[in-house]
Amino acid sequence: MKTKAFLLVSLILAISIQAQGVIYVPANYANLQDAVDAATGTETIIVSDGTYTGTKNRDITIDKEGINLTIQSANGKEVCIIDAQGLERVFGLLNVNGADSVTIRGFTIKNGNDTGLYGGGGIYNHNSILTVEDCNIVNCTSNKGGAIYNGGMAGGLTMDNCLLADNYTLVGSSGGAVYVGANYFTATNCVFRNNSVQSPGMHGGCMYAYQGDVTLINCVIEGSSADGSGGVFYNANGDFDLINCTFVGNTCTANGGVGFISGTSAFPATVDVRNCIFRDNNADGTDDVFRVIGSYAGDAILTYSYCDVDTAEISNYGGTINNLGGNVNVDSLFYDTGYWNSGNWIAGDYHLKSMVGRWDPDTSNWALDAEHSPCIDIGDPADSFASEPVPNGGRINMGAYGNTAQASKSPYCQGVLLADINHDCHVNFLDFAQMALEWLECDMIPQSMCW
Repeated sequence: MKTKAFLLVSLILAISIQAQGVIYVPANYANLQDAVDAATGTETIIVSDGTYTGTKNRDITIDKEGINLTIQSANGKEVCIIDAQGLERVFGLLNVNGADSVTIRGFTIKNGNDTGLYGGGGIYNHNSILTVEDCNIVNCTSNKGGAIYNGGMAGGLTMDNCLLADNYTLVGSSGGAVYVGANYFTATNCVFRNNSVQSPGMHGGCMYAYQGDVTLINCVIEGSSADGSGGVFYNANGDFDLINCTFVGNTCTANGGVGFISGTSAFPATVDVRNCIFRDNNADGTDDVFRVIGSYAGDAILTYSYCDVDTAEISNYGGTINNLGGNVNVDSLFYDTGYWNSGNWIAGDYHLKSMVGRWDPDTSNWALDAEHSPCIDIGDPADSFASEPVPNGGRINMGAYGNTAQASKSPYCQGVLLADINHDCHVNFLDFAQMALEWLECDMIPQSMCW
């Protein structure tokens, strides 16, 4: 009788959990795999603080249709850790696509290991729609994408506010942190740090993309390294968009300290770069940002504008390079530039120095500098600066914090100059030219009231 009563209570509890749409770990299920298996529709799995190890807290497999699942920590990545202990990958998603999706939020994912056929030591994502938010993915390894493998013809992966650090590949393959194949990978407000390809002659210290589309916005990519080509990325027959990113100290032994771009007539490779900063990247000990290679001009295309970059470090071997202008080659004046020390990468702080206000992540407050970065207010004038704090100069900054709440501030007018038509704190010929363009024009309604 007691057994029947226990089973009845368990059944009622399970139905209640699913009806509420919330599953708690470990209160309802002791481990993540059992909680995932219990999910059948639109549910949220909330994971309490702690470090989760063991067989059902690694190789957590999600392979089901008709779900819209969120897996999140109760109190953030600093206090909720999934540790695979170097034994298996952490998450594996298979065929969760169409109207279905999975969101993973607020974890530290560490020590994942998958050196088998597929890859993705931290996350393996195949034909699935996945969002990863507010996560650290660290010290993971595989044969394709040390931290993440993202492939298949359907689905893709979107990341926001994540750190991918100290991930690597060892066994004859590429993509120290991320491998993208035949779908999309989008990252915003992310940091990629000290990721590497250690296998001889292999490529993409941070990222390898084959017939996949990659977009990086407001990201810092520092200290990536590859034994082959592409200190940061190797782009084969895919599309890369790099917008307001900062690349520092990335290196490889062959071509493209930041990027190696190679495509074919049937599958061209294109890279579009805007508002980015490139400093201290090299290939085989020489200054080398991008290497573009193609049998025909349309095979590999690099387009860049409004960047802090030495154009002499961009080399073309049969492809096409489009310089749309607005570029400079100046000292960006980062608050603290990262560097290599005896083979170890020392991380930097890439907020731009400002005499008016620079965000200090250590104190979560604004600091004043004795110098002012020339990369403030010189991004693409067509791009929005609406998210930058005031005073902001009315134009987006270059680099990873442009058009964000942490954008370095600009000098501002202390008073009001009535003749300052373009509001740049100066009265000069620019204001006179604007006045001349509009001389004797009138916008009153009706027009009969003008004169």
